[in-house]
Amino acid sequence: MPEQGHAHEAGSSHETLYTRSDWDAAVAHRTLTPDHVLDRLWRIAVHEFGVEGAAAYDEDGFFLSLTAEGLQLEGGVTLRVHTHDHPPPHVHVQRPGEIDVRINLESGELLGPVPAGVSAKKLRGLQAAVRESHDRLSNWWEKNHGTPVVRS
Repeated sequence: MPEQGHAHEAGSSHETLYTRSDWDAAVAHRTLTPDHVLDRLWRIAVHEFGVEGAAAYDEDGFFLSLTAEGLQLEGGVTLRVHTHDHPPPHVHVQRPGEIDVRINLESGELLGPVPAGVSAKKLRGLQAAVRESHDRLSNWWEKNHGTPVVRS
C-alpha cells in the first residue's frame, strides 16, 4: 500500500483517493472532502519536490507505482527503478521540476523524446551516470521484475 497522505497522518479516518478514477468517483458522488484535497496536494508536492518515499506519484498527485530503489546523485538528480513497471528494463532519471526521463538499461538509449530544456550534453551526462551505476540498477530491476538485464 502506498504511504499515506499528509491529512491521513494527522489522524483523519477518510479513505485516501490514490487514482484518478477514485477521485472522479468521489467528485461524482459528492463525497470529496477537504482531507482528500489536502492528501492530493501533499502527493503533488512529493512529486514536484522529489521527496523520497515508498511510492511515486504523477504531476497530478495520483499513484504511479511503488518505488523499489533509488540512488541520489549530485545536483538533486535521482535514479529510480520502480516495482511493477513495464518493459523494457529502464531507469527513471529525475530532478524535480526540471528532468524526468527514462533510460533503457539494456541499450543506454533514451526512451521517449528529449524533454524541453535538456541539452545533448546534459543527456549524455545522465546516460553516463546510468552507465556508472548500471550493475546496481540492473540488479534492482532483476530483483523487482524477475527478468535479467542484458546489455546490447
